[in-house]
Amino acid sequence: MVNNEIEVFTYIKSKTSLEGIDIDDIKALLSIQEEQKKYKYLELRTKTDKSFILLFNNKTKKNVFLNCVCSHYNLEEKECHRIRATLDTYTDIHDDNACIRCHLKCIEKTKNGELELKINKR
Repeated sequence: MVNNEIEVFTYIKSKTSLEGIDIDDIKALLSIQEEQKKYKYLELRTKTDKSFILLFNNKTKKNVFLNCVCSHYNLEEKECHRIRATLDTYTDIHDDNACIRCHLKCIEKTKNGELELKINKR
């Protein structure tokens, strides 16, 4: 590959991944309804009400933190309840699945061209 082709490939990959993981793989993992969520090389370690999701990447043997969606997507809102209201994922309580619902909604909006990922620095 020519250097320019590598740069284009790297740019395209950065526009379709979170923390180096393809958003389609993240979507598939987070969409699994079973308690133990595993998909390809990914495993959900914990879902939490503390504004992040912990994944384990079996390829790299490292934990991956998916922070609040405002850290990964170009959103105007920065406060949890406002983000959830804007994304139409708001419920009266911030349960263990709140972050998952927001990430799934943002992935859907990204796929539809309604939202953009922030460029990863990896």
